[in-house]
Amino acid sequence: MGCGSSTGSDGKICMKKTKLPAVDEFFDDVQGLCDEVYSIQDPIEEAEQKLLWDADFKDTDGANVKHAVVGIVFNVAAKGNLDNIDRFVKITDKAPFIALDASSAASDVKNCIDAANNYINSVISAKDKIEPLCDKAKDFAEKAPELPGKAKDELGKAAGLGTMDKIRAVRNCTGNVRAIAKLPTVVTGLKDCVMESISNIQGAVKEINAKKAKLNDIGKKCSSKGLATPMACYQECGDPIAKTGKKPGAKGGKKPKK
Repeated sequence: MGCGSSTGSDGKICMKKTKLPAVDEFFDDVQGLCDEVYSIQDPIEEAEQKLLWDADFKDTDGANVKHAVVGIVFNVAAKGNLDNIDRFVKITDKAPFIALDASSAASDVKNCIDAANNYINSVISAKDKIEPLCDKAKDFAEKAPELPGKAKDELGKAAGLGTMDKIRAVRNCTGNVRAIAKLPTVVTGLKDCVMESISNIQGAVKEINAKKAKLNDIGKKCSSKGLATPMACYQECGDPIAKTGKKPGAKGGKKPKK
């Protein structure tokens, strides 16, 4: 803990120390919640970026993980590795809803399959963790406005703090309280993101089921046209992708880490 500012350079909420023990105890609890939120959010974002990059959807307007997962299945079919669809694609009514078997896939598609499974597992594992975090964030936001008054009382008893330390304590407390007010929105945003992701995963399942009987034909069509990536296969044989004006490429335009 003890980060440099109430909102870091990466936009994350990060509590700043006041050197007032009773106040910092509260802020430390808030930071613990923030750390927990970002420990869920960051792996999902990283897994999503890697999946979209590996499946070559990074520059496709409106693309999301639904298109990537279905495109991977089409791509496997195009490479002639789909003799047994039920062995390759495991679909269930309950979470995780779908899992892809990479054991017989070509090496260039295996990376995509691993990325898809990693993303799906990251999202599903997050689902049940979020609701308690929403309650905690709301509780912290409701209590935070009391902190400036508490800090004022603490300053009156803080004989060991110099003038600059006291000024810094007030400033840091104020900044922290402002940041905490944003915390419920951050956690709710994560919840919405996870629910949307689950919807996209279920959308992939729906499209795969709808085209299951035609997958061999889809594979032959993609192969005959020399379509080498999940994105190319999906654009040829998948449902239309609704344009949003946004491309899902990796943040900062950099390729995600392996």
